[in-house]
Amino acid sequence: MNPLHAVYAVADDGTLLTNAVDNPNAVTLITANTKTEFPLPDKVLSAAILPDGQKLYALTQTTLYQLNPLREIYTSATPLTGFSPSANGNEILVHDDRQVTLLTANQTYESPDPIQEVLLAADGQTFFVLTRFNRLTRVTNGVPTELYPPFPGVVQQSSAGAVPGSLLRLSGGPFPEELTLTVEGREFPRIDSSIYSYEVQVPWDFPVETANRYLLTRPSSPFALSGGIFLQRGPIAAIYTVASQYNQTDEAKAVQADFQSLITPENPAPAGSAIHFWLTGLGPLDQELATGQPGPSGPPA
Repeated sequence: MNPLHAVYAVADDGTLLTNAVDNPNAVTLITANTKTEFPLPDKVLSAAILPDGQKLYALTQTTLYQLNPLREIYTSATPLTGFSPSANGNEILVHDDRQVTLLTANQTYESPDPIQEVLLAADGQTFFVLTRFNRLTRVTNGVPTELYPPFPGVVQQSSAGAVPGSLLRLSGGPFPEELTLTVEGREFPRIDSSIYSYEVQVPWDFPVETANRYLLTRPSSPFALSGGIFLQRGPIAAIYTVASQYNQTDEAKAVQADFQSLITPENPAPAGSAIHFWLTGLGPLDQELATGQPGPSGPPA
């Protein structure tokens, strides 16, 4: 016998549904005395067997099959990611990255976030949808009820440090509008947020420690997320942000002496040239400066 790969399901009588490592396009049924292979046109994503062992199912990226005898139950124009039959086999659920469909009931549910997992109840009338944004929704007879709202799953401080008075950015997400960030029990006021970043201001009188514990909470959500942020006493460079699909990367902000060219890793300053370099968190100025003009080059007289 070839080495087994995935064990998909076991019926009440011990009948096993699996497949072989060297044949991802087939499902294998193993009983006490026999082994039967069901070849399919494409790679098998998942498979299921009813508790009574009478019905077998297999899913590829485009089609849901019933085995023994082989027949197509459902074909999708978008890549399928999962399916689930009810305990009696009267209802089957299929889903892709955004849409869930109950086949016999002819019901569909459009998820506002990418779907991570779907679970069909034994009666085939209710299913639960968990998204990648940690949103949990119950759908009964086509009516959705949000049990838990979206909540961040990954959070990290996106810059090396922050000082009292300056902006502190957390990246990761998702970041809903209603989040509250407290650090050592004190709320930090929100400046701005997007789905992948959350910005707050560090209070001017906040005591600076090497590491501080934060807590992210949201009204009506049972979840809370804690972690550490880094603050420092000295000034740090102002930053510009390089955005990507999932996070944001901060770099020091500097321009050449003519103010015409932002200095970046792709556009470095010529050797020996003068540059303007911005700092934040220096505290109040001891003299007024005109907007857009550089500060003094040395300490005031």
